[in-house]
Amino acid sequence: MNFKKMILSLVVFTLLPSLHGCSSDAAADAGTEIPVEYQIDAGVQQNIFYQQITVIDDDETYNNFLLSIPSMSSSAPNYDFNVTTVVGVITDIQGCSFFPQVESVIETDRTVKVSILNVKDIHPETCNPMPVISYGYFLVSVLKTDKPISVIIENE
Repeated sequence: MNFKKMILSLVVFTLLPSLHGCSSDAAADAGTEIPVEYQIDAGVQQNIFYQQITVIDDDETYNNFLLSIPSMSSSAPNYDFNVTTVVGVITDIQGCSFFPQVESVIETDRTVKVSILNVKDIHPETCNPMPVISYGYFLVSVLKTDKPISVIIENE
């Protein structure tokens, strides 16, 4: 066996256990997913023409989000941003096809994930379609967090 092959073999056998440790450390960093208690204020609008996701942690951001909803179908709730973080989501509604619904809020060591599911209309044959495009808005409030927040929208 030549000298280069012997050194290469030695390096591979020396590094192999540490490479295995790296992959298990990465899995451990993903953290445990913990369901988070949340509250929802929601409604449907016909005069919104875009989708939006906003993390709201102060009065100014909240007021700007509310201004993007020209006429809310419910009254705007009040939040104490010293103890609450709010995620504002505006997404389209496909009449007689699906309606978005907040399914869960999950926290890990690194992030908070809000999951929205587009729920299928179970009786599309009896559905009365909306004459115009509508958008649903959600204000999802959780205990104050400084973690990044992601919103995942999936189809049923």
